[in-house]
Amino acid sequence: PPPTTASGAEKGESVQPDAKGGSIVVSSVAELIEAIRPGAEIVVAPGRYDLTKYLADEYLNSRDWDAWNEEHEFVKIEDVFDGLGLAVMNVADLRIEGDSEDPADIEIVTEPRYATVLSFVGCEDIELASLTMGHTDGGECSGNVLDFYSCRNIRLRTMDLYGCGAYGISVEGGTGGMEISNSTIRDCAFGPFEIRDASGSFTFTACTLAGSDGGGDYESNEKTSLSFVGCSFGQEESNVWYWDERATFENCDFMEPTFYPDVEPEYADAYGDDENYIPDFDPETMEEVSFEAPQIGNTRWNGYAVVDPQSGDTTYFTGATSDDYAVLEIDEDKKARLTYKGETENLTWSFVDVNSVCLENAELRLYISLYENADSYYWLLMQYNNDLIWFY
Repeated sequence: PPPTTASGAEKGESVQPDAKGGSIVVSSVAELIEAIRPGAEIVVAPGRYDLTKYLADEYLNSRDWDAWNEEHEFVKIEDVFDGLGLAVMNVADLRIEGDSEDPADIEIVTEPRYATVLSFVGCEDIELASLTMGHTDGGECSGNVLDFYSCRNIRLRTMDLYGCGAYGISVEGGTGGMEISNSTIRDCAFGPFEIRDASGSFTFTACTLAGSDGGGDYESNEKTSLSFVGCSFGQEESNVWYWDERATFENCDFMEPTFYPDVEPEYADAYGDDENYIPDFDPETMEEVSFEAPQIGNTRWNGYAVVDPQSGDTTYFTGATSDDYAVLEIDEDKKARLTYKGETENLTWSFVDVNSVCLENAELRLYISLYENADSYYWLLMQYNNDLIWFY
């Protein structure tokens, strides 16, 4: 959109409600941020809203966002690895809607690869509608498009969420009661959504999930349900959800899967058909085997034990706390994700030789070897700093 004169919000004045219906009409990043509060109905005028440009111009050089955070109760600036991000905190009954039936007319973007476009923490009764959201450029990314932590009753309507978000929607901290309708989630690094540590229902209606490098991640439990009604799935998304029995599907369209876990069980998740099955752990009977890419591509491995190679002491994972939990996800496109001790690392993987694979990013370089037990089940052994971690 063409440049506009500084608004009242940019000059430090409060944003006034529009005369029509009491909603607040905003046309700049500053106005949008200042309008966010409990009970607000915000209408976003057509245009492109670059959160990074606003934050960089106003705060990046002066490093005074701590003072800004003290003055703002409901929106906080967060310092991430490669820039700044925004988080909406403890807000109820908030509605943000684009002033157009076409979400392409209103685009909200951020530049840092480690920043989520917009995060919500401790919020409830939130509705986002008729908005396009994503990162400015493609490429490697560990920030999502939308994050919801400890939130309830979320409605996303007529949204277009695109990569390079790691996930289009990420859910943690007991979030639940989410409805996504008539929306598109596309071209993300790991998949359209990630649902972990959730509590409640998640319903996708008339949505398109396509173009991502993975199908997404859903950690099911007795408190959650996942359903798709009238949705369309792209290739990688079909490879995951065509076979999945944890969700319900009604009138959905899938592409022909290119991954057949029932035909190629040795390429499926290492624990076999039953995801709760744990194979026998007896390192003395295990034999190291050579790798082939399909044996580890598109697999998920659960941490079983950590061994101190000096003393031989073995500690078993129980999953009781975030520090007592390890998961390694390996994609077919040389990307991987390690969650360990409450931290998540995005990695790339490559063969060192036929018996070793290297996982690395700017901070870590890890090596894994593949083993087979007496019952022909695969195990992974990872060298992590001074420890050895067994995954099944």
